[in-house]
Amino acid sequence: RQLASAAEPMEAGTFYPASDFKLYGRSPLPFPDYVKMSRNYFDLHWVGERRLKNVVVALDWVPALAALAPSPPAKAELSAAQEARLHNALRLLDTDDSGRYEAEKLVEALRSAEDITLTEPELEQLLSRSRLEEESGAGVDAGSSRSWLTFEQLKDVLTSGVYRREEVGRRRVILSLAEAETIRCAMHLRHAAQEPLLPGKDAAVALRCVAAHDVLLDASEGWTAPFAFQAAAAHNCCRFLDCAMHFTPAELNVLLRCIPVEPARRRIWFTMVLACRRRLSKRWEQTPLAKLFSLEDEWSMLKQRAQAVRVRTAIQRRGLLLHDAFTKFDADQNGILSLAEVYGALDWLQVPDLSPADILFFVRAITSEPHITYTDFIEVLCAPDEVEAMHLSVPQEGGGQGPPGAARKLSMIQPRGEDELQELLTETVTAERQAEEALEEAEHRLVSDATKLLESQL
Repeated sequence: RQLASAAEPMEAGTFYPASDFKLYGRSPLPFPDYVKMSRNYFDLHWVGERRLKNVVVALDWVPALAALAPSPPAKAELSAAQEARLHNALRLLDTDDSGRYEAEKLVEALRSAEDITLTEPELEQLLSRSRLEEESGAGVDAGSSRSWLTFEQLKDVLTSGVYRREEVGRRRVILSLAEAETIRCAMHLRHAAQEPLLPGKDAAVALRCVAAHDVLLDASEGWTAPFAFQAAAAHNCCRFLDCAMHFTPAELNVLLRCIPVEPARRRIWFTMVLACRRRLSKRWEQTPLAKLFSLEDEWSMLKQRAQAVRVRTAIQRRGLLLHDAFTKFDADQNGILSLAEVYGALDWLQVPDLSPADILFFVRAITSEPHITYTDFIEVLCAPDEVEAMHLSVPQEGGGQGPPGAARKLSMIQPRGEDELQELLTETVTAERQAEEALEEAEHRLVSDATKLLESQL
């Protein structure tokens, strides 16, 4: 098609929302509205099994620069279960149970929830904004110098969407390589002729290499970079559509927000799409992507991180190294922490609002096994800026999974609730399997119906 006639590719059907993408006879997944796909990359009218192309290049497309504008923050609407997770997470992040979230707690809360580290000016701006809102809404004396937030204020900050900035009028489109090559050629020809990219339009585009950390390949006149969150969301959705498996915790947090469905649906969709790609056989269970298929949503990840912060802080306050704490909690000295040993440890550390369900969540958010290895324990509880020092100060003997021999005798913490935890684990696994089987059966029915329809048309 000629470039001039492609000024409205959504209306012309050239591009379509990624949330409509699905294999023949399968179900789609919800993706952000601004993530699109080219019909030359994958045509929804294709029938039968198709080998999928790799996602290599994506188009950052602004149809009209005049219409490009920041979208207002979208306040999160939480279900009862999500409210409970957020409440529990904030309770855990209040590490001294004071009900006040001072600077140190705020930094940790925003790092856990949004994967951002506020600078001192940004932190002061947050506190000042909260003080002004309280003064205007509750008649508090003006000029207050309070340097902390209440529980409700912090909850409002985390659900306000203020740190998830996006723009209206910007798209990210997955292209075929032929399309990317054609668009880049057109960009250079128009630039050399000193003409706008699209006659009569103030459009702007940029080409990004998804496979190379979203590096910018080329951009037209007038193009500007998107906000960090929107760029990260678009890039990682493209990577997930490409069946990538290695994501950082921050990238997984973004995906949990962008694909708001149950973990089993994400897993079933991913395995079906992966089967249509020409890739080396690799098990996702052994990669960071496994967390996307076990955690419900971003509030689950926040709760898991808050649990880690609370446990790490409690261990530090008792003057223990993580290595010594593991040895103290490992009552049978077998090099792993069972569910009952974790329950006994967290109870001894006085983690608030503790229940068997919290123990099961804590362990299963870390590993698919019903226990925690020494390596898992260190990786989860070691502060990000201390990981390297921890590896240097506490080397593992022989590269094994168990802890090195204790340098001093420590009293053991007794396990707790073994039978109750095992019963809860069995019930939880059974319920999850039943839900997954129901989803898989529904997918199989869709495939069967699509196959019958295709055969009837031949």
